[in-house]
Formats: sequence, structure tokens, C-alpha cells
Amino acid sequence: MTIDIDVAQIAEDLNNKADIDLGNTINHLGTTAKEFFSGVGMPSTKYVNLSLGASSDEYTAPANGYVCVDWSDVTSAGGTSSLDVQDPAIRTFSSDIPWQRHCLPVQKGQKFKVYYGNASGRTLSLFRFYYAEGVK
Repeated sequence: MTIDIDVAQIAEDLNNKADIDLGNTINHLGTTAKEFFSGVGMPSTKYVNLSLGASSDEYTAPANGYVCVDWSDVTSAGGTSSLDVQDPAIRTFSSDIPWQRHCLPVQKGQKFKVYYGNASGRTLSLFRFYYAEGVK
């Protein structure tokens, strides 16, 4: 008994199955999957609170997500704060504002620093890392 197998056709069929990108597939996804993929990269409700050290201490993002710092009761003149993400460099900065919030996107392993000056008269309300939607 002889069985003919077209190895080239099998390889082509497998390649076509394995080489489908999301752009070509999006019209075939259901509503739930489309909602999930449209939110990937957005902040989720999952977070971890961080402990703020000295000004300019360096931190490392545990996953893809967002790092946020909130200051309240900024009553001292000249009070400043900033959040710096490195590689690529992104920075937020504020000064003499009663309530200051800094949030920046970060990738897993990316370094970031929090700077603050003239901290008397201010209260750290929040230093938190929010995981990106879709990150486990």
C-alpha cells in the first residue's frame, strides 16, 4: 500500500495557519475579544502600592503599566515634584500647585525616578504602580 503525501502543501498550510496577525484576524473576533484587545495597554484596576524613598531614588517597573505619584496639601512656596522615566526619557513636572499628580507609562524593567523638593507642607497621597490591562 502506497500513500502519497504532499509535504510542500502541508508546510504551506501550516505556515498560513501560524502566520496570521491580529490585523487580519480582527474581523473574525467576537465582541468580548475585541473589547479585551482594545483595552490592552490601558491601566487596569490591579495595582501595587510602592514605598517612596529619598528624592531621586531609582525604581524598576515590575511589568508593563503606569507609575503614579500624588501629592496633596502643597502649601509650601517653591514646592516641586517630578516623575522621570528613563529610556526613552519622559518627564512630568509641577510646582506650587495645591494638588499634584504624575502618571507615566512604563515597560517591564524600565527605570524611573521621583524627584521632590521643599517637601514641608505636602503629603504623599499615593505612590502606586498600575498594571497594564492584559498583564497577569
